[in-house]
Amino acid sequence: MNNNYRDMVVGALLVAGAIVLPIVFHVFSQGAGMLFSPMQLPVLISAAVLPIKYAVMVAVIAPLLSSLLTGMPPLMPMAPLMAVENVVYVSVFWLLLQKKTNAYLALFVAMIIGRVLYAIVSGVFLMVFFGDSGLMPALVGIFVKGWPAMVLQIIVVPLFVKRIERI
Repeated sequence: MNNNYRDMVVGALLVAGAIVLPIVFHVFSQGAGMLFSPMQLPVLISAAVLPIKYAVMVAVIAPLLSSLLTGMPPLMPMAPLMAVENVVYVSVFWLLLQKKTNAYLALFVAMIIGRVLYAIVSGVFLMVFFGDSGLMPALVGIFVKGWPAMVLQIIVVPLFVKRIERI
């Protein structure tokens, strides 16, 4: 099979996973999706298994399509903000993996940079559209509320990357 076709199929499967996983998490609790950010697992995995252009496509398409199909995340403002955050995640993670950086370290760096940028973009968005100075609350919220997701991602994604490397 042509690599482009393989990459498109794998990308489509990862987008599907990014749509289905939050639904599965919401079965256990309405807040589980927000707490564990399950959509980001397939998005981050895409950076390890796909060329960067396909990983970025997964990063952008997943939250937008999920929003349109399931209403999660809300289309405005969350889906575009998550798309930006996801693009930063996959770009940094992919780049560091290409430089043979340890998967745990690469993921940790990508998560920190992605979350800081997400908080800045969210803060600016709140300030521009609502006159709310939300930068500091956004920064604090991203890390305080986001730690369960970070722990889950640090456990699952590198294990998946190591498994792929063996194959």
